[in-house]
Amino acid sequence: MRAFSAPEPTLAGASRSASRLSWLAIALSGLMVVCTIVGIARAYSPVPYWDMWDGYVGFYLRTASQGWRAWIEPHNEHRLVLSRLFFYADIAWLGGRGLLPLCVNVLITAGIATLLCRAATTTGISLAVASMRAIYAVIVGVTFFWSQRENFTWAFQTQFFLAQLLPLLAFCLAAQATGSPRRVLLAGCATGCGMLALGAMANGILALPILLVLGMCLDLGRRWVIATAAITLAAILLVRYAFHDAQVPTPAFSVLVERPLDVAHFLFRYLGSPIFFAFKNASWASGIVEASGALLLMGALCCLPAAWRDRSRLPLRLAMLATIAYVAASALGTAIGRLPLPAGLEGAFVSRYTGLALTAWLALLIAWLPALRPVRPSVVIVALIALLIGLMPWQLRATRAQTNVVYARELAALALAAQFDDPAAIAAVYPEPAAATAMRFAAEARRAGVPAFGRPAIASAPGWLGLSVTHAVCQAGVETGEALSSTPADYRIAGHLQQPLDQSTDVPALVLDEHDTIVGWVLLGPEASRTRENTVGRRRFSGYVRDARPDVARSHTPSLRICQTPAGAPFAFSE
Repeated sequence: MRAFSAPEPTLAGASRSASRLSWLAIALSGLMVVCTIVGIARAYSPVPYWDMWDGYVGFYLRTASQGWRAWIEPHNEHRLVLSRLFFYADIAWLGGRGLLPLCVNVLITAGIATLLCRAATTTGISLAVASMRAIYAVIVGVTFFWSQRENFTWAFQTQFFLAQLLPLLAFCLAAQATGSPRRVLLAGCATGCGMLALGAMANGILALPILLVLGMCLDLGRRWVIATAAITLAAILLVRYAFHDAQVPTPAFSVLVERPLDVAHFLFRYLGSPIFFAFKNASWASGIVEASGALLLMGALCCLPAAWRDRSRLPLRLAMLATIAYVAASALGTAIGRLPLPAGLEGAFVSRYTGLALTAWLALLIAWLPALRPVRPSVVIVALIALLIGLMPWQLRATRAQTNVVYARELAALALAAQFDDPAAIAAVYPEPAAATAMRFAAEARRAGVPAFGRPAIASAPGWLGLSVTHAVCQAGVETGEALSSTPADYRIAGHLQQPLDQSTDVPALVLDEHDTIVGWVLLGPEASRTRENTVGRRRFSGYVRDARPDVARSHTPSLRICQTPAGAPFAFSE
């Protein structure tokens, strides 16, 4: 008698299982995208941050005096010509709230994901439909990974996304031109994208030489090669001339000769930096990160022979390897430029650098897709789901509340708008040692009527001083007062409200003296959290007072009152 045995799973059953798993991957990818959008919204503040005071507000101010020269002036080692199109439009026509660059950043990220998905469709044409769905999910989810949170939440980072998109688009167009009846048009567009990359960031200069080599490998024609070679040479000479007087901490050759091992460590850390964030910035993960960076380069080199053999049938495999070469060259340039700085090797783990590294990892995955044909779809999909789950803990951090950060930036905007020399507060939007620089840009912006303080009510606050307010709804609550060292008449106050104020939090509350005269303003902080003190449920506030009377001192603060801004007051308005 034959022993009973369970039937083996049918091919149809395995296919249904793989299909269900692929939809799980899509759900995880969608969750990652939603988390990123939520993180952008929660971290949003209309107040310019760090480089925005010079490169965003300052640039706009300089366009009035310098004309077209302001558009091509260097920002550190970069020429941010393309990003400035969005910066200018945001200030000139959209109120300078930083929303346009932030939206553009998300759209460019979606464009990068779309390009990579289209490349995967070509190189993975022999894979099962369920496998391809999971691959698309990973491409989209990883592209929106929160490791590059600085780029997503900072309105000044459009150039980082352009530095990913334009070279990738150039390489993909060159691959698409291979064997196409529109070869001349597509190859010309590829060269055009390489030229545009020059106006993204300094590493954009790398796109044209790599594109030239890729075009020669793909046999895009002698005329194209000659024309692109001439454009590449002209671009290199132009960049060399443009930065002939640029100051660098240490010459590149000296860094390579004197610190070759540090350059290698930095390179590997840069390429593996997304994994560092997946491990939640754990210091012990540095070795794993460097090993993963080395693995990325080894994987690209191992794929090169197969990609070379398939260059006529699957030219996008070489295009993906060209993308990795571009990212690796960018990482090398960053290592040479950043190693002499105080951060040293730790500079490789900067959040804004991970965008290019993520693109390189996805390019490697796409280049290796033909090799996955013998692998069962369920195995491929489970591995990809495990990858998304591994990234999820850091991704969920995007949903954390950022109310305290946003409040600190708005308080800094109030200090800058009213010219209170409070470096500790201004540090929320500009490096503390250089607070005077931010105050200078803020003063110039206010004189020019440039919206640089986030909210119109904050920008108009200095004009309220000295006005009298009658029948104001006031309360005590000032607990501390600290004179600002630079100007005795200025001091910072803080405390908690005794009762809620019936007004928008977008508008500063008034500070009145015993004569009902406006002497300052306060910003209401986020809703109070539970503490051991007797401030439970009471809203905190911080702000500034300017009173030149000789009797004003720290002991004078009890006579000050926090008052609700009258809705009909001519000096009070909100958006």
